[in-house]
Amino acid sequence: MIDWQPQIGDPTVIGWLITVQYCLAGILAVKVLTNSAKIFSIETRKKQQKFWLALVVLMIFLGINKQLDLQNLLIAIGRYYAHRDGWFEYRRIIQYSCVIGLLVIIGLVLAWLIKNLQAIIKANRLAIMGCCCLLMFIAVRVASFYHVIDTMKMTFMGSNVAWLLEVLGALLIVINARVRLRSRFSIVNENRKLSRK
Repeated sequence: MIDWQPQIGDPTVIGWLITVQYCLAGILAVKVLTNSAKIFSIETRKKQQKFWLALVVLMIFLGINKQLDLQNLLIAIGRYYAHRDGWFEYRRIIQYSCVIGLLVIIGLVLAWLIKNLQAIIKANRLAIMGCCCLLMFIAVRVASFYHVIDTMKMTFMGSNVAWLLEVLGALLIVINARVRLRSRFSIVNENRKLSRK
């Protein structure tokens, strides 16, 4: 039997603040997406929409996962099948392979972003840096689940590195979304001024 049940994963003040930050980033990403016709040029609009849609999905997933700890469900499923099928003694090899596989996937995602989103990198530098921080955070957390590294000992200026990556990643996406939305309002105001003349 799989030993997992849904519960609040991080009921601390910091945990809830990060969850709210993910929600805010997701809401702002939705606003950017729905106003893309007013914000982005016709040449880059489709790529911008795909990028911001991906951010909406990522923010929703990370926000839900922050409090439900869905990775614990995956670990419980893996543990169940490892015991059932007799490969539990090889779990360390599989765990290290999962971490390496995740790092390869993250590298491929970053390479894809750089290759396919050249036209929109300038407008989304902060959001892309935020994505990089969040992908590094995910890699660090997965590595800590499998005891490849101990994230509790990883600190920078007295703060936990994983926590800093998570907060910084979501914050950069929020800032980038606000900048994009402000550009929409400045375009609308310029158009109003021109129409009055």
